[in-house]
Amino acid sequence: MSNIARSNVSSSSTLLKRLARKVDANKDGKLTHVEVSKAALRMQANGQDPLRMVEGLKSALTLASSQGGATLERVGKAIDRLKKETLAADKDGDAFVSTNEQKALKTLGQKRFLRYVEASAGKRLRDYKI
Repeated sequence: MSNIARSNVSSSSTLLKRLARKVDANKDGKLTHVEVSKAALRMQANGQDPLRMVEGLKSALTLASSQGGATLERVGKAIDRLKKETLAADKDGDAFVSTNEQKALKTLGQKRFLRYVEASAGKRLRDYKI
């Protein structure tokens, strides 16, 4: 992985929250693995690779589920937690999470979130054909 700017972590986190709302197909305020999988299939049908979006959503979905349920509110809080943990890895304060600093992120959820952040840099909601 390459160095990741703190600003990309923040903007990617905001984007992931918006993606979670968009992926909630039945608009019940909850996110499910089925909804994430269906969104991934729609992306594939539109010629896009959904892997990193799925990793980002599943990292937040799994964390939210472990804390009482995958409501969009809890998913948003899980994203905020993953963002905070990722930003905390920038120990030298140079505004980048370097390759060495990324090693401090140990859980699968943190690693998935980091891969999503790296892949989503510069993207907008309209770039995702869901």
